[in-house]
Amino acid sequence: MLPAPKPADEQARLAALARYQIVDTAPEPEFDALVEIAARLLNVPIVLVSIVDADRQWFKARYGIKTLETPRDPAFCSYVVFEQAPLVIADALADPRFADNPLVVGPPHIRAYAGVPLRTPEGFTLGALCAVDHVPRGFSDEYVRLLQLLAVQVMTLLTLRRRTIEFHQAETERDRLTQEIVTVMDHMPALIGYWDKDLRNRHANQAYYDWFGVAPGTLRGKHIREVVGEFMYQANLPHMEAALRGEAQVFYRDAERPDGRMYYSQASYVPDISDGEVRGFFVLFTDISDRRIAEKALVAEKETARITLSALTEAVITADAAGRVVYLNPVAEQMTGWTLAAAQGQPLVAVLALRAFSGEFDAEQLREAVAGQAQATAKRTAWLLRRDGSQVAVEYSLSSLHGPEGQALGAVVVAHDVSEARALAIRMVRLAHHDSLTGLPNRLLLYDRLEQAVEDARRAKTRFAVLFLDLDEFKGLSAEIGEAAADEVVRAVAHRLRASVRGSDTAGRMGGDEFAVLLADVADKAAAALQAGQLLDALREPLHIAGRTVSVSFSLGLSVYPDDETDGEALLHQAESAMHAAKQAGRNCLRVFGDPMNG
Repeated sequence: MLPAPKPADEQARLAALARYQIVDTAPEPEFDALVEIAARLLNVPIVLVSIVDADRQWFKARYGIKTLETPRDPAFCSYVVFEQAPLVIADALADPRFADNPLVVGPPHIRAYAGVPLRTPEGFTLGALCAVDHVPRGFSDEYVRLLQLLAVQVMTLLTLRRRTIEFHQAETERDRLTQEIVTVMDHMPALIGYWDKDLRNRHANQAYYDWFGVAPGTLRGKHIREVVGEFMYQANLPHMEAALRGEAQVFYRDAERPDGRMYYSQASYVPDISDGEVRGFFVLFTDISDRRIAEKALVAEKETARITLSALTEAVITADAAGRVVYLNPVAEQMTGWTLAAAQGQPLVAVLALRAFSGEFDAEQLREAVAGQAQATAKRTAWLLRRDGSQVAVEYSLSSLHGPEGQALGAVVVAHDVSEARALAIRMVRLAHHDSLTGLPNRLLLYDRLEQAVEDARRAKTRFAVLFLDLDEFKGLSAEIGEAAADEVVRAVAHRLRASVRGSDTAGRMGGDEFAVLLADVADKAAAALQAGQLLDALREPLHIAGRTVSVSFSLGLSVYPDDETDGEALLHQAESAMHAAKQAGRNCLRVFGDPMNG
């Protein structure tokens, strides 16, 4: 015996069969009546309503047989399910498919068979309505047609049964959902109700009954005027009329509770519209007195914070967790050149464009602060690039903002303008290292440059020279032209000296009418002396001071590192000693330390 084949849509067919919930159900008279009618009309001993399950055929209704089910493989009805078409067998012993079938050679000894599909509206074949005889016989087309008509009735009963089950399931689910909704609504702190187009109550949750102090169920059918009173009815009537026109309403109101306490409420009226007709409206009524108090407190707190931040003399900028600007106080607006309206939502690193005094942009620390990695850090200084392209020196501190669970919420930057303080510090440093009359490096800075020159020459194995200059007979000149004009002479000499040396050289004032020059990287004493002579020629050109021509002369001494000395201060003393020797020799003289003429 060959097992019956299965259709290609077997899994979908079995899923459809499961939705009917028919297998293994009790006998039902409607189905039993149909198989008996078929047996009598077709004059056959057996008629079955066969449902083909995954591994068996089960009989919902049977006539002429007591068996409830058989395996699927030998079942004739399995072929009807496979072919999804009527199957007629006149003599099973003459058909190779069934000749050795256990249902043929054994009970119920099937010899003749006619079966038609039981097909669902979706096209799945659940089984067959079949007629069976113990002797060979033919089944005319009229008999087959009769079976098909009865099969339609079987499917009608099955579908009706399925829909009844689904209806009861839907009712059960609806009742469950309704109960869940009622339970949820009764446990909500807000008043939730429904009023029909005649303004009569159809539903109210427990909060309604608690609010008005009445027993559950007593509001249903009552007019809203009876429930809320005439005053509230008239106050809310415009909103109710708008809701019944299909317009959703949200409004706020100060009112008095039934127990006499005052409250502040938010009411929402949501129209119930079906097929374009307003049948009523839903009400959601909430006492938000506590929220209003909290909101007022928050507004007051924000206003206090705003006034405080506006009164500060320091700039305050806040950013959110995404690094976007949230707030600038007026000082921050003035400092950055950004208005609050323009800055909000912009990246913090764009509004607060910081760069180190070295010129490098410094944005990483801002990102770290926004990411929650800054804790009231020490104050730092940097340039702030303003929106118009100008820059200002600022001192600032960063603090990260954290939520209650430690999450990063953003950052706060507090800054103030230190341009004047920085400029003053720079001026003070300059004054400490430069001569106030000429602007040249003073003795302190010259000694520092001299020590640095020694270190550089030692490492590079190079030479440098030290020149010491003195104006000849400056006291007499000062007495002749006056102290103020003498100062002008010193300034003019300093200017000429600065203009005559190379950029790598350093010219400074030792004090009074004495000057010193560091000549960097000289080849030897001869080369240094040549440069010194050229410098002397440039300096002794007449000066024009206060409308008169002033002739000046100099005495100049020179020493060379490391030929004369390896200590900077000693080199300077040697150059000074050579200068004194030059002064004894006469005007505009140059003496080189170690030259026998100094002796």
